[in-house]
Amino acid sequence: MEFTGIVRVKPGNTVAICQVASQIEASRQVALQYTQGMLQENPKGFDSATMQSVKPVAPFKPGTKDHWEDVGLHVCVAVEGATPWNAADGTPDRVTEEMHKIMDGREITVVLDANNWHYLEANPLNDEATKIVFYVAFALDKASAQKHTDLRMELGLGPMSIGGLPHLSLAGITPEDGDTVAFRKRFCRPRPTKGFPAPYLQLGSDTVEEADLKETDGNCAAS
Repeated sequence: MEFTGIVRVKPGNTVAICQVASQIEASRQVALQYTQGMLQENPKGFDSATMQSVKPVAPFKPGTKDHWEDVGLHVCVAVEGATPWNAADGTPDRVTEEMHKIMDGREITVVLDANNWHYLEANPLNDEATKIVFYVAFALDKASAQKHTDLRMELGLGPMSIGGLPHLSLAGITPEDGDTVAFRKRFCRPRPTKGFPAPYLQLGSDTVEEADLKETDGNCAAS
């Protein structure tokens, strides 16, 4: 499954391969409906009595209660802000005006592995803004994951810290009662001190497939 988007560079925030602005709302709805169909067919621990699948909401801008603008379906390449991604050497991402000059507006196509979807744990520092604990995400295929790394290298950021997964998030998973703290205690593994949480093959399980971890080393994670 191909995804073609335009690179949008927002200094101080993100570099992402994004949809055309006119498609944002419609595509969010289609992605949510697609996710709901997937969860009915293969829930992987999803329980409609205690969980909801929802359209993703952007985090707050640092120091405010204002959300960043929704860019629709997208593949993040770099993240700055209150919850930055780190390069393999531990350096936090910085998204600069120079990066905007280098890459903003470039059209890029990646391939999504529709048979390889996981739950990715959202950053708990964004819970107040998004209410989302997990994302339902398609991984990029191997060639597109390398393209993702190549883009970071071109921007001078270096490969991502261990444990991430280049991906496109279709929808979010939020607790039915809104209690993200209790939900995380029940469903989330302890977060690693370095890198990113490994993908969840099933909610409520600590199982992590070794092959999946090998594929995710040095790439990116949920935002």
